[in-house]
Amino acid sequence: MNNIDQIIISFENTFFKPYLSYEHSPFSEKEKSTLPRKSKKIAADLMRVNHSGEVAAQALYLGQIIATDDPNTKIKLKNAANEELDHLKWCSVRLAELEDKPSLLSPLWFIGCLSLGYFVGKFGDEYSFSFLAETESQVADHIKDHLEKLPKEDHTSKKILNQMLEDEISHRDNAYKSSNKDLPQTLKNLMRF
Repeated sequence: MNNIDQIIISFENTFFKPYLSYEHSPFSEKEKSTLPRKSKKIAADLMRVNHSGEVAAQALYLGQIIATDDPNTKIKLKNAANEELDHLKWCSVRLAELEDKPSLLSPLWFIGCLSLGYFVGKFGDEYSFSFLAETESQVADHIKDHLEKLPKEDHTSKKILNQMLEDEISHRDNAYKSSNKDLPQTLKNLMRF
């Protein structure tokens, strides 16, 4: 499959698949959320940010997949991207349960992160995996922060984020195992910006 085909398929999977049915989330409430209005708004805002992060993850992985020539690297990246696609589905379903929608800026995140993933991937697989490890580390920190901010009665969103956190830590650890390079601290700091 050529690069353009990969981009089109990934874009369609990210934005146009109907991930709003409950079969796409093992955490689904399967009924309308009974959270108080204020709690529902807080949860929806946080889950919208997480959804945008999963859109970005799809694009980062795709950019790196396109950039590498190593078939083993492609397989590792595709496996992690598939887990991230599960996260995207879970966030989509949860937003629907909270009677909210994804960010309108998601396509821009996708395009920007696709470019960034490709750019980093062209520096070589070791730097690509180092970048991935740092990205996943920062995502894990971000999810921990959201877990603290979620309303205490929103057990469903917490279950989703806890599983996502476990997966992100696994992705980070696998990326560290695939690289001997360390990103410069300046770049790590810029990524946190």
